[in-house]
Amino acid sequence: MKKKIRIVFFVIILIILLLGIMYLIDRKRMKDNKPVIFSTWGYSYAPPATLASGQDDTGYFFYSTVVESKPNYIIVSPYEGSKELKSADKISIGLDEGEYEKYPKGTTLKITYDGKIMETYPAKIHASKIEIEE
Repeated sequence: MKKKIRIVFFVIILIILLLGIMYLIDRKRMKDNKPVIFSTWGYSYAPPATLASGQDDTGYFFYSTVVESKPNYIIVSPYEGSKELKSADKISIGLDEGEYEKYPKGTTLKITYDGKIMETYPAKIHASKIEIEE
């Protein structure tokens, strides 16, 4: 009889421990503004929206990551879900001399352009605005 009580007690402790770990994982993900894995645990939470591209008053824009930075240009990779990614996996953007230092490899950018993508490899666009995203 004592052995059965120990087993039940062990299983209950194990379940409580697992629930605590699941709770801590989801609270951390909510704090970092990432989608939760298990549950919102009663908290008011909306997962982050995935905005990849669009159009506003200044032109077309898309979000990307810098994959290469050279003295006269940068090459970026558009985010998943953007219409630009359907055209090309890499896009080259011409820069003024020395401007490339502002955009090191791995930097996240919001790029505004006229909507035209040249069919080269990598593809090319004329950016009217490049903003570093946090």
